[in-house]
Amino acid sequence: MDTMEARIRYLEAIQRIIDRLSTISSVIKGWSVTLTAALLVLASKDSNKGFFLVSYLPILFFWLIDSEYLRMERQYKALYNQNADLKIPLCDFRIKRPKPNSENHTYFAQCFFSRTELSVYLPQLLSILLVFILQ
Repeated sequence: MDTMEARIRYLEAIQRIIDRLSTISSVIKGWSVTLTAALLVLASKDSNKGFFLVSYLPILFFWLIDSEYLRMERQYKALYNQNADLKIPLCDFRIKRPKPNSENHTYFAQCFFSRTELSVYLPQLLSILLVFILQ
């Protein structure tokens, strides 16, 4: 196998990792919306204010997990872009981790407060708050 073919297979492998991370992120968003809707139905049916408070926990939990998958997806995209220029040695799937207490927190915060994350989780939080106020 020549070098160019090996590089193409390597880039395809990285792309499959990115696709899996993206799929998992979509599944997490779907579960979050489903669980939020179910908890809102239970809370409005029984008029129990405790369900409203409890329903915030899964949303925050899903948001944190989804942000971590988004961070890893962005790092693998950066690895893909680095290897597309033909200067990096083949078969290195390690993503570069920022040093603790420096870029890592900023990078995670950028993922946590990205448009894709905010557009899914913020409306859920606001809808729970709205139903809680209207009850």
